Amino acid sequence: MTSMKNYLIAAALMALASLGQFVSLALFNSLVLSFFLYTLLAGLFLPFWYIRLLRKLPLRQIPAYLKLLPESPRQVRFALILGTSMAMVMYLAFILVGDYFLKDGAALPVVAQWGIHRSWTSFLFLFALLLNGATEELFWRGLIHEILHDEKRRVLAVLFPALVFGAQHIFVIWRLVPNVLTTLLFMIGIIGSGLLWGYLREKTGSLFVCVLCHVIVAFGYLSILAFYLFR
Repeated sequence: MTSMKNYLIAAALMALASLGQFVSLALFNSLVLSFFLYTLLAGLFLPFWYIRLLRKLPLRQIPAYLKLLPESPRQVRFALILGTSMAMVMYLAFILVGDYFLKDGAALPVVAQWGIHRSWTSFLFLFALLLNGATEELFWRGLIHEILHDEKRRVLAVLFPALVFGAQHIFVIWRLVPNVLTTLLFMIGIIGSGLLWGYLREKTGSLFVCVLCHVIVAFGYLSILAFYLFR
């Protein structure tokens, strides 16, 4: 494929993934629907559809195509340390200033409006967040990164997905914590994480590092959200 065609395909897939998340929350007010449209459709189905049907690769080659397996125990240790460090930073931030950012009390009513209560849906919410980290990496740093493979412009394979990855979170963050400064800080953190994981994907040649790190980070903000929303 030509470079331009790759960029157009990547842009279309990213727009589809972001639209699924936005529509499910903005129009249908449903985190359950968002779980199916974003986590499962974008995170799992789109990579499988693209690799299996468009690239026509056999199933056994999908992990290699996405660089899903670690190349050494050192990569595993690095991902564990990095992910834990990022989670610790989040814990510290919420211990120090979490009550200030959540003082308007908007988060809990919004989550309830989205269909998450003290019921079985809470378990789906928690499960979705745990699965979300891995599937996001399969899509953003896996599928999209590979589509944007261009030796002359490798920086775009890191930059482009990170910016869209961050932008799609604006609506969610703004609804939960409707504060300009808070939203800006979250966007810096999310885009920065996307850039970091994209860089690691590029430098290590392994998506595994990004997946494991993101899963640990997801567990970090999952536990924070569970504490503030369901206590």
